[in-house]
Parts: sequence; C-alpha cells; structure tokens
Amino acid sequence: MTFQIARRAFSNYTTVEMVEGYVAAHLRSMELQAANADGEYMVFRADEAPGQRFSPASQSPLDWL
Repeated sequence: MTFQIARRAFSNYTTVEMVEGYVAAHLRSMELQAANADGEYMVFRADEAPGQRFSPASQSPLDWL
C-alpha cells in the first residue's frame, strides 16, 4: 500500500513524498523531521487528504476559555 508524507507548517499541509509501505513511510517521515527544521512530517494514506483526519487530541476552539 502506498502512503504519502505530508509536511505541516503554519497549519498548511504539503505532500512531500509518496512511499510504499507504512513502516518505510514512517521511517522516512522521521528522517525528514530530523533533517529539516521546517515543519512537522506526518504519514497519510495515498487516497487520504492530509489534515482531514479526526484526532481526539486536536485542540478545540474553546480551549482558550
């Protein structure tokens, strides 16, 4: 299965690479994260839109209250 590595910087997602295999994609994203200090690198399925995945740990707009 093919996975995409997306870089998140300033709340914008950009697909950087497509990698075959989940473990290989995660290892590559960690390598990019360590080599570049220009954002956060995350792994998504090839057919998934980066940044659209629900996360229970995401911040709520009401967190500042």
